[in-house]
This record gives sequence, structure tokens and C-alpha cells, in this order.
Amino acid sequence: LPALKSVVISLAVTVLLNGLAALRDTELPTRHLWGFLFSCALVFLLMFTRQALFELKTAQNDRVFGVRGILNLVEARHVALLLTLLSAGMLLAMGAGVALGVYPLSKLKFFIPVGYGLVFVLLFRKISLVRTKSLYEFLLDSNLYIAGLIGLLG
Repeated sequence: LPALKSVVISLAVTVLLNGLAALRDTELPTRHLWGFLFSCALVFLLMFTRQALFELKTAQNDRVFGVRGILNLVEARHVALLLTLLSAGMLLAMGAGVALGVYPLSKLKFFIPVGYGLVFVLLFRKISLVRTKSLYEFLLDSNLYIAGLIGLLG
């Protein structure tokens, strides 16, 4: 399933990170269902955004070799629109969850990595012009670093 690589990797990381927490505390998914679902959605969104943008960048640079990925199923502009809608939807869901009291106010700090990911998707065309691969990777992975720091500090 090379065309679904972004989805498979995102699901694998989500299951790994949230599954290990659920194995450690078996009552976690039932006791804190909304928090567990929030965590799953956040990890999946951050990883899917990262993987899809990597594939878009790779497809731009590697047209000769016929890169196989999500672009075999969907056009690049549709992938960018999907990432934009997913990130915006997550921000709206987070805001609604806090407003309705489903999530504690402390969850608002996770707006930062999701918002950063949304800005990165919206500016992808300009940022993809970055010639240095390591700088592009750092910019793309920095929302994961931010989320990790927020998780460690908070």
C-alpha cells in the first residue's frame, strides 16, 4: 500500500504512543475517554500533516523516479486542502471542547503545534522553495518538537 504510506505511518505512531499509555493504565481509555480521543486525534493529525507534506516535497523534487505515495490517489492541491481542513477542524474542535467543558482549559496550549501545522500547510508553496533539506525537515518537524515540549512541561 505505498499510496497510503502517510496514513499507515500516522496510524502506527498513534497506536504506538496512545496504545502504550493505554497498556500502562488499562482504565485510561474508559476513565478519560475524551482526553484519550483528543490525544489520538492530535497525534494522528500531527503525524499525517508531517508525512503528507514530506510526500508533497519529495514529489516536487523527485519527478524522475515516479515517487509512489498519497499523490497517486489525490492531487497535490487536494492534499493541501485536506490538511488545511483537518488542522482547522482540529482547532475548532479543541476550542469547542474547551468552551463546552469537555476538555480542561489547559488543553488550549496544544493550539500552538496544531496552529503551527496549519500555518505551515498554508505557506507550503513558499516554504517548499527552501533548498536545504535539513532546514525543511526541521521546519516540518518543529510542530512535533513543540508538542513534545508542551507535553513534558505541562
